[in-house]
Amino acid sequence: MTHRPAPRDAGITLIEMLVALAIFALVGLASFTTLDTILKVRDRTDNRLERLAQIDRALVVFSRDLQQADPLGLTLQDGVLRTEMSQGLRYRAYRSMDGALVRETGARFDDAPKQQTLFAPLQAASFRVLSASGTWSDIWPVENGIYPKGVELTLTVEREPERTVLRLVALPQVVLP
Repeated sequence: MTHRPAPRDAGITLIEMLVALAIFALVGLASFTTLDTILKVRDRTDNRLERLAQIDRALVVFSRDLQQADPLGLTLQDGVLRTEMSQGLRYRAYRSMDGALVRETGARFDDAPKQQTLFAPLQAASFRVLSASGTWSDIWPVENGIYPKGVELTLTVEREPERTVLRLVALPQVVLP
């Protein structure tokens, strides 16, 4: 013979239901908070990685241009670094303009050079040239007979706090006749 349960044993009470709902709500809230934090960290990380990739691309272009340039055709005046290419028929120039590092490419007699923004926003950009005698200079050429050995680019990136990125590029060796 089977025993029939009493009506009070047949289900759950209202208090048990409320406790279960409260526990479920707390677990759901904790899960949502954790997910929200993870998404915010991922967005910040993605933004930083993209920014680093932009800086890296700008520095790679800058380095390649200088490694292909004629060291004897290098000039640095008023914060503009200029390199001669193709036996002086073409040039590339770098400058800080309107909060960006700008690369300018043109022909010697071209009235409208092409400008390309390599990196922005930027607090400042500065250049220095290393002479073969081992001295740094903010203008170039300093005197005849001395050739450049390398170029230093310093970028001050807009961030709190400011970050400084430094790139040193060795120029091709000068072959004197």
